[in-house]
Amino acid sequence: MKLLVLSDSHGEAGRLSAALDAHPDALDVVFLGDGARDVETIEGAYPERRFYCVRGNCDFASFLPAEGLVPFGGMNFYYTHGHLHGVKTGLELLADQARQMGAQVALYGHTHRARMERWNSLVLFNPGSISSDRGSGSYGILTVQDGKLDAAFGVVD
Repeated sequence: MKLLVLSDSHGEAGRLSAALDAHPDALDVVFLGDGARDVETIEGAYPERRFYCVRGNCDFASFLPAEGLVPFGGMNFYYTHGHLHGVKTGLELLADQARQMGAQVALYGHTHRARMERWNSLVLFNPGSISSDRGSGSYGILTVQDGKLDAAFGVVD
């Protein structure tokens, strides 16, 4: 099972489409906020995909939830933008919330920096920002097979 993880498009819907087009076998897509309108713009062009979305701190009029939990390949994935957990100053609150939700993986954005780390049995994963704010945008590709999680980062120019 392949999962595409996107965040922080900030008005650049075309970059979301580029990542989706590069991975047609990723039928599940998690968007971590700050570009809710961008997802609304493009998701109709991908009817075969399942989108799981949360709002970010820049999604001012969005009615999307602030967090979610979804199972993929036998693992629970907690997902949120991260601003409500203070991820720019530390990941402790995020990790605590993910554990309370029964997740093995916590997905977050907000920092615009791609990052993956393990905290004991919990994986914390940030795909970075797909926007052009740092030149090339990044996104995440997670594969779950036989209870094993593999992670990679993709780039959109």
